[in-house]
Amino acid sequence: MSGGNGFDDSVLGRATGVDAPPPAPSVELLRAVEGSKPVRTRTRFGAALLVSLVGLVAPAIALVHGPLRRDLAGLPVAWVIAAARSIPGVCGVFRSSWSEGTTRTP
Repeated sequence: MSGGNGFDDSVLGRATGVDAPPPAPSVELLRAVEGSKPVRTRTRFGAALLVSLVGLVAPAIALVHGPLRRDLAGLPVAWVIAAARSIPGVCGVFRSSWSEGTTRTP
């Protein structure tokens, strides 16, 4: 018995077949496993390089592809910086999901 509620977990295991041994693999599965080749391990350097490349190219594409505000030059610099910092992911500021209105900087 387990759980303290008078229920025997082993009865459930026998009734559902959980305690039974696993079935033998099929012939097709065995052939597929025998014919498989090892896969080259990915490196941290390659992943970091890919993330850096996407992080540099994606904003450039967004700036070239999308129109800027016509009045951007007339806006105060402090206002533009403050507005950019409020966008999640810009300037390293992310909104926290657990508390309303808090931010964290990595």
